[in-house]
Amino acid sequence: PEPPVDSQPSRGVRHDVEAGLRALLGHRLLRPIVLASITDSLFLKGIAAIFILYATRELEISPVTLGVILAVGGIGAIPGALLSAPAARRFGVGPTIIGGWLIGTATWLLIPLATGPLVVPVLAASMLLGGIAGTIVNVQQWSLRQLVTPDALQGRVTASHRFLVYGAYPIGALLGGWLGAKLGLRPAIALCALGALTAPLWVAFSPLRCQRRQPTAATE
Repeated sequence: PEPPVDSQPSRGVRHDVEAGLRALLGHRLLRPIVLASITDSLFLKGIAAIFILYATRELEISPVTLGVILAVGGIGAIPGALLSAPAARRFGVGPTIIGGWLIGTATWLLIPLATGPLVVPVLAASMLLGGIAGTIVNVQQWSLRQLVTPDALQGRVTASHRFLVYGAYPIGALLGGWLGAKLGLRPAIALCALGALTAPLWVAFSPLRCQRRQPTAATE
């Protein structure tokens, strides 16, 4: 049987929102993760907004081939899930999150570099490596968030995290579209890919870099 879960009665929507944001942004380990996630989402959704146009119009990739390329990214989630725990044991939780995030964002640089007869393998490799690295990071950082968040605040902290991160999606899409219209599709993707590389800096210059293991209990 599961142990009883600590719960707190709601004191109103405003109080619940404030409690979730306070627990998320006030935590020394969760704050850099959510800031990195916002930065990551901002630039990667900028790429996603114009990637289809870039692939079909400039690279002249067929819809079927493009579907296969995108599907490869989903396949990468399987080895990523299997490698996440061994990577954390070998390198530590913090370094795994930092390194995986860096590798994952760096793979997007392959997109503007993909040209010639190797364009499809290069794009597929970008999606595959991104899927592997992204899953390794997500398993560790989502687990960490659940472990350090008190049971009574799990829903509020998760809702706050998703609101902030998903809220960056439309802003990133508008940024990508604007850059694509002003600079062209390839330069816009290259610029967004370089911007995404700044996301891991939030965690690299935080206490997470010294976090070797997952916390054993929820802490405020």
